Amino acid sequence: ASGQDVLVGHEQPRRHQEHSARRQLLAKELRFPKLRTGTITMLYAIAYSIGRFWIEGLRTDSLMVGGLRTAQMISLAAIAAGIFGLVWLYGLRRRFPDTTPKEITSENL
Repeated sequence: ASGQDVLVGHEQPRRHQEHSARRQLLAKELRFPKLRTGTITMLYAIAYSIGRFWIEGLRTDSLMVGGLRTAQMISLAAIAAGIFGLVWLYGLRRRFPDTTPKEITSENL
């Protein structure tokens, strides 16, 4: 068959190896990085507070302090705390005080 081996009903071994290698490479590229302890909590605090800030802006019966509602000021503080937490974890490469040193290894960085 024109210089190529033809296996009826079976995939050629070389082609199978190429597909397997491609799958492994794709899986490696799509792998998420290991997150440090507290990352999901900080991201949740930021996302929740952004939504809460917007929802509180729609309310008409809120306590106002200056130009913002009290709940909006608390949301801004939570957003700032979440950003600070992410900077602490990734910018300064430190861990939160309640985590043990063996949680963060050179493999997690």
